[in-house]
Amino acid sequence: MPKIPLYNQGQGGTVQTAAGALSPRANVGAFTAPGQAQAAFAEKAGQIAFQFGMAEKEAETQKAKRDITALVNQQMNDWTNKNQDTTVEGYQASAAAEKERLRLSSLEGMRGSLTRRQFADVSGSFDSTFATKVAQGSQISHTKNQAIRLESANSYLDNMRTELSSLNPESDLYRTKMAEVEGQYAGFIASGLNPTLTLDGFKKGVDADNFNVGTDAAQTQAQLDAYRVKNDASTNLSATERLRREKLIVQKEAVVQQNLSDAIFNEIVRFDDEQLTDANVEKGIKELREGKLEYIYTNAQGEKVVTDLSSLKPGTRTALIARLEARKDSKDAEFNKTFIETTDARLQDMTLDELVAEKDILAKREKGYGGLDQSIIDSVDSRINSEIAERKPEALALATQKQKDVVAEIAKDGVLSKEGEASAAEVVATLNNAGLPSQALEFQTSLRVESAATTQFKSIEFASATKTKQAIATAKAAYNKEPTDENLRVLTRLQEKVEQRNAQMAKDPVGYYNAQKPNSPLEPSEMIAMQLRMGTQPLDVRVTSNAQLNEFKAQFMGTDNYEEKSRIGVEFLAQFGENQNIVMRHLMSTGTIDLVDNLLMAYPDQAFMRDVVTYNSEEQVASYSKISNDDTKTIEEAVSNALGDYNGSILGIMADGITGANTNRGTASHALGVMKVVENTAKGYVLFNKKSPEEAAELAYENVIGRNYEFGTVNNSQVRFPSRTYANVEGMTDILNTSVVDNEQYLRSIIDPPPPPANASPDMIKALNDDFYMDLAEKGSWRTTTDNSGVYFVDGTGNIVPRTPESTVSVSGDMSADPMAGFVTVSFAKLSNMEEQVRAFSDPESDSYVRNPQLRTKRVREFILGNQLF
Repeated sequence: MPKIPLYNQGQGGTVQTAAGALSPRANVGAFTAPGQAQAAFAEKAGQIAFQFGMAEKEAETQKAKRDITALVNQQMNDWTNKNQDTTVEGYQASAAAEKERLRLSSLEGMRGSLTRRQFADVSGSFDSTFATKVAQGSQISHTKNQAIRLESANSYLDNMRTELSSLNPESDLYRTKMAEVEGQYAGFIASGLNPTLTLDGFKKGVDADNFNVGTDAAQTQAQLDAYRVKNDASTNLSATERLRREKLIVQKEAVVQQNLSDAIFNEIVRFDDEQLTDANVEKGIKELREGKLEYIYTNAQGEKVVTDLSSLKPGTRTALIARLEARKDSKDAEFNKTFIETTDARLQDMTLDELVAEKDILAKREKGYGGLDQSIIDSVDSRINSEIAERKPEALALATQKQKDVVAEIAKDGVLSKEGEASAAEVVATLNNAGLPSQALEFQTSLRVESAATTQFKSIEFASATKTKQAIATAKAAYNKEPTDENLRVLTRLQEKVEQRNAQMAKDPVGYYNAQKPNSPLEPSEMIAMQLRMGTQPLDVRVTSNAQLNEFKAQFMGTDNYEEKSRIGVEFLAQFGENQNIVMRHLMSTGTIDLVDNLLMAYPDQAFMRDVVTYNSEEQVASYSKISNDDTKTIEEAVSNALGDYNGSILGIMADGITGANTNRGTASHALGVMKVVENTAKGYVLFNKKSPEEAAELAYENVIGRNYEFGTVNNSQVRFPSRTYANVEGMTDILNTSVVDNEQYLRSIIDPPPPPANASPDMIKALNDDFYMDLAEKGSWRTTTDNSGVYFVDGTGNIVPRTPESTVSVSGDMSADPMAGFVTVSFAKLSNMEEQVRAFSDPESDSYVRNPQLRTKRVREFILGNQLF
């Protein structure tokens, strides 16, 4: 088998290559040439990179130099501005320390980021820049130092000028000081300083100042004359300065002459008001005109004083004479002015009364008004009149108020306190002084009238109606006996007070009494007795004031909570004890509470009363329009039927729903109110409790009336008894019936018949009375009292039956003890007691037991008529 060459195993044949050849076609040079070229490029690139690196380092160096130069410039500018050194040496020393601080804080921080060569280059820029800024700062410091030295020089010269201007130019001290200044000027020039004034200017300034000070200090004309001579003799003064100095002398001369004139006027020619006579004034003027050169006088210390007037200029002398003459002329004017001003001040503080008295003094020329000119008298009189006119309105207004206060005080009890008497006297005086004497008299009369009327009124303010009539009759008799206007006014005022009292008692008797007698409170029984004595109708008697009702109303109406309302009502009534029903009547009659509130307060413990209150609220009543007309009609008819007995106990005899003749507006209104409350309650049960109309009416009646009352019949009229209170209502009713039907003779003995018609004959009167008593036994009936404590007797016409005066006393004593004492009444307590005794006749266990029914009936009747209820 043929052998395969190793270099080409399995790949076919090969070709021989020449020595040094890589392949049959490529020379080795073809491969080495690119490598050589690359090496050359690399060398050139390295050179470029080196050059670039050097350029970059140079840029970094230049930037660092710029940064450090800017930093040094800025820092040194700020530092130089704040530097306080005033010498170049001091500034440079401080700058060297600042340089080290900057080197450490700024330059040294660059060392780590720069090469040694770069840092040296930047450090050189730091030193160069700092040296430049120090040179600039040294110049600034030198300039500061020169300014300070110049300011010091000018200050020194100002002080020396002030000092020299106060010295005598001829004195050694002056010459010494001036020599010192001259030496200082030489030093200023040597130091390069230029003070504000040259040495010559300084000396001229000192000379001018010295002249100014001397002129100003001059006190005499001689001193001023010496300065004038000196000014005229000076040869080195400019015309302007010479004129300025002459002006100073003239100005000071005017002052000296005026002072001299004042000294003469105030000290030498010093006349007081008593000495300021025409003779003394003429003497002084004569001496001045004659040119008297010297005055000698004794001062207040007793020393002799000599005044030289030789320097008094003619003009000043003339002015002084004119001044003295004017002083004399103004003496009277000054006195008059002072007198008027003083008088005005006194008048302004005077009252009207004092002004009137002062006017009288003036007219009599007393107390300082004597010897005055008539013009002064007239002026003062005019001023007094003006003050009186000004005071009058204020005085009258004050008097009017005092009149009211005095009258109000005397109206309390008819007398005045000492203060009141003083005020009354002031009012009378004021009115008289104001030219109103008639008003003063009227005021005095009104006080007497008010005192008399009040005294009489207070004696009967809370007395009986009879005593009140007697008091008025007494006042009328006094007027009839002496029909003066004052007596008529007393009578009229007394009647007015009684009418005002009656109106207040009708409106609020308790409040009125408490206001008039705050320190004498009455017990409720006393309050009741007082009102009855005064003629108040029993049903109008009160034990509560309107203020109490208002306070209660605010609390009661201030809550919608049922339990809270109930509590407030119960607590309010509880404080009045047995008089609760009077209070309740007062609450109802004044509209403080309504019928629903009345029920709530009357039966606070009855749970079903919550339904009555709730279903009669405005909100619930407004919803009853949802009930059908048929159901509404059924409810109303059922309620009307259910209330028959109740209405009969209030309205009297009822037949087929028609009330008897004894119905009045109050009872009818109450009956209608109760009917409306029951109807609303029934409608609430229908709408909210889903009751039928019949069931609702029955339940509503029971909750409002049925649970609370039982009824009996006397003469076909209903009597109402509190429910569950008495054991035998039927027996109590029988007793009431027997005490009327079988009791005519007794009724005749205790009941007054109605007054007969006018001009009726005795026979007619007897017949009318017989008819009345017969009718009383047949048709008289009982009405339950509003407080459900008993019954009262009414005749067939519904009128309450009055007792005879004799029977009233024998039964009840004084009428003032009981509002119903004058009428036929029976308490349920008394009636119940009699019923127990009557029941004993039917009780086998009782000692009074009667076995035979007929005999028992007879014994019962005899017992009832033998132990009259009333």
